[in-house]
Amino acid sequence: MYAWATPERLLDEMTLDQIIMYYRKGWEARKIDAQVFWGVLGEIMQGVDPDEAAAETKQRIKGLKKFKEAHPEGKTENGSWSVSR
Repeated sequence: MYAWATPERLLDEMTLDQIIMYYRKGWEARKIDAQVFWGVLGEIMQGVDPDEAAAETKQRIKGLKKFKEAHPEGKTENGSWSVSR
């Protein structure tokens, strides 16, 4: 993931749990990057205008008030919004 993260340095300076977490988070980040890349590429291949796609996204985002109306079971914890699943 990073140039400094050589196997020797990871084994010398991190616990096994930390190393596993480091690689797991790295793979999750790569997965998200790939999903975003292929999503954008798919829109381009379908001929979607980027400006129109951005305008549609802005129309879908209605703000916190609409979010609270859509998720009345949600609550605030430590200043962040959480929704029970």
